[in-house]
Amino acid sequence: MRALSLTHLSIINEIASSDFGVSFNVLAERLKGKVSRVTLSREIKKLIKLRLIDVTPDPSHKQRLFYRARDEVKRLVEDFRITKTSNIDQILTNMANLLSSYARKVKEIRNEALRDYMRYLILESLKESLILLEDENNG
Repeated sequence: MRALSLTHLSIINEIASSDFGVSFNVLAERLKGKVSRVTLSREIKKLIKLRLIDVTPDPSHKQRLFYRARDEVKRLVEDFRITKTSNIDQILTNMANLLSSYARKVKEIRNEALRDYMRYLILESLKESLILLEDENNG
């Protein structure tokens, strides 16, 4: 059973793309047209319960909160980021490394939601790698 929906993945990706965290209003603006503010609020609470994001108060503003991806999420994003290259051998090596890393990490991670996010990340990275391969074969 999947722990994360496509909405969750969109929210996590936006939060993880911000080094210092993101406020609700900024997050809502970035996801405008994809996720309503009501849904965003509800799903953020779920992601906090799933231990994928943290919430911290803004010391300069009484009501503002910042949402940050947890360290485990940030590490996965880094680990499954592909290096863009036009060298076919390097693309294939990168893909093999991604799969090897996934096989190792899937045994280590116990948080089902984090495993779900990792599956999403590797699929996206492999898809990007296949596009690079196709571009090189056609170019």
